[in-house]
Amino acid sequence: MEKLIPRKILTGLPKFALVKVSPDGKKISYLKLVDDVLNIWVRDERGERQLTFEKERSIIRYLWTKDSEHIIFLKDYSGNENWRLYLLNINTGEVKELTPYENVQVKILASSPLKKDEILIEMNKRDPSVHDVYKLNVKTGEIELVMENPGNLITGVEGNHGWVTDNELNIKGGHFAGEDGSIEFKILEKGKWKKILEWPPEDNFISTALHFISNDEVYIMDTFESDNIGISLLNVKNLKRKKIYFDNEFDIHEFIIHPLTGKILAVNVYKEKAYWTAISEEVKEDIEFLNKNLDGDYTIKSQSDDNKVWIIGFTKDDTPHEYYLYNRENKKLEFLFSTRPELKKYKLNKKEPVFIKARDGLKILCYITFPDVQERKNLPLVLKVHGGPWWRDFWGFDPESQWLSDRGYICLEVNFRGSTGFGKRFMNAGDREWGRKMLYDLIDAAKWCIEKGYADPRRIGIIGASYGGYASLCASAFAGDFFKCAISLCGISNIITFIKSIPPYWKTYYEVFRKRIGDPEKEEEFLKSRSPYFHADKINIPLLIFQGGQDVRVKKEESEQIVKVLKERGKDVKYILFENEGHGPVIQENILKFYEESEKFLAKHLGGKCE
Repeated sequence: MEKLIPRKILTGLPKFALVKVSPDGKKISYLKLVDDVLNIWVRDERGERQLTFEKERSIIRYLWTKDSEHIIFLKDYSGNENWRLYLLNINTGEVKELTPYENVQVKILASSPLKKDEILIEMNKRDPSVHDVYKLNVKTGEIELVMENPGNLITGVEGNHGWVTDNELNIKGGHFAGEDGSIEFKILEKGKWKKILEWPPEDNFISTALHFISNDEVYIMDTFESDNIGISLLNVKNLKRKKIYFDNEFDIHEFIIHPLTGKILAVNVYKEKAYWTAISEEVKEDIEFLNKNLDGDYTIKSQSDDNKVWIIGFTKDDTPHEYYLYNRENKKLEFLFSTRPELKKYKLNKKEPVFIKARDGLKILCYITFPDVQERKNLPLVLKVHGGPWWRDFWGFDPESQWLSDRGYICLEVNFRGSTGFGKRFMNAGDREWGRKMLYDLIDAAKWCIEKGYADPRRIGIIGASYGGYASLCASAFAGDFFKCAISLCGISNIITFIKSIPPYWKTYYEVFRKRIGDPEKEEEFLKSRSPYFHADKINIPLLIFQGGQDVRVKKEESEQIVKVLKERGKDVKYILFENEGHGPVIQENILKFYEESEKFLAKHLGGKCE
């Protein structure tokens, strides 16, 4: 029998992660896996040494302070996302907890090379529903209130909206929630908020002010005179714009700035793969060098403050993620780490981009990872649905795609309507289409595979987390005759209870949810028609449901209410609750349990291989 890649080295925690260069360019920090937990390590002239010693939950968020002598890291407890801030002295190893507050979420807002001893953070300490801005002195640990949230300035939601600063850590502007789901960009003028721009509801997820590079100039990311998201430089006094970069077909996915000036140097327009373009002569040779010498996708993960040293994250579809140290002065790439070095001895599968047409003609980018078989014919297929849903799937190495294809399944990833990266019209095509056209796109992509002869129509499964978990539940309730089985992790079962139970600090996005998904106050019947919970009687395929007990985004009631009604009706459902996890497992034991149970479930119902 062909040897399978062990689950632990494929889907478990990586050996290395989050590599960063210190602001002075002399040290490297990274997360390293020891005893199944990721902790912070540093490499400098003194060698390599471990600086944190967490025993249960891995550290997943940290950054250097600009003095290059401290690292700030965040920790929550059991996945509740009430992040606490810790200050680590890399010379002494001393760790101080600076925000020992119950039921308070801390976020890092901004740091600057011009303010080496200070950093801006956000906390919802005064009011659970909004985050205020505080200044942290990294030398003394003192925290001082800088500005209170006026009430409808958007904070708390992952994304680009919120406070807008300059490179001297001054609060210069902010994004405010409009009553109709619009976004207002306002600046502070003589202590008062003045509206500069208003983006309508159809632009609310894709338009944002980035940061000020002078007193009057701010970078704007929106679809100005275009369908695709690009970058402009806006003068807030005369409202004149200078276009920096726009693509005709895809959105800008990311960019790098000069640490000292804040000026944007290069952009990555993510098409089927990543495409970096220099927009400053300063980095033109570097981008050309990296484009030529890295045969795959890359990102600039970290920069020294003088911008001479970069950390490069590199990925290919059949190679684990790698990190390189790049010296701009001599154009030298130095290999640092493979995130999963044990995978080097195994053959990994290629991920192939393909465009398909949905039933209404919409062009959709999908990624297919085939198992290593002699003939691509009549194979079991698993749809792997991304979360968000306002996100997208990418090319490059993905542990889950490799896991599924190694077990004999076609892994199909679909950038269904509503996904980001493909322009405003494409994203807005997903509005109010939860459980309908967004689901149909998944089915149409799978049907394409069936029509090509790749997939066996009797062996189609679906797996997903968060929105992807909701999509799995929808597949079982609304398309059970097409799917053979479904797996949901932290999936929404009732959109009404989901929206009504969002965390208090998401309240500024409530109107956005109502516009994009539906109004739980006025459209109860509509949202019931899109909620699997109310259609449990139609579910006749096996379900495997996982949930985090401390999840604040999709509360455990979302899983438990549908499990309860399914069990009462005698349906085939298995439920696994991770009491000590939040929105998805991060503890190694739980991660491995998720993949072990999922693998057994898929093998039972689709006939793939099992370790």
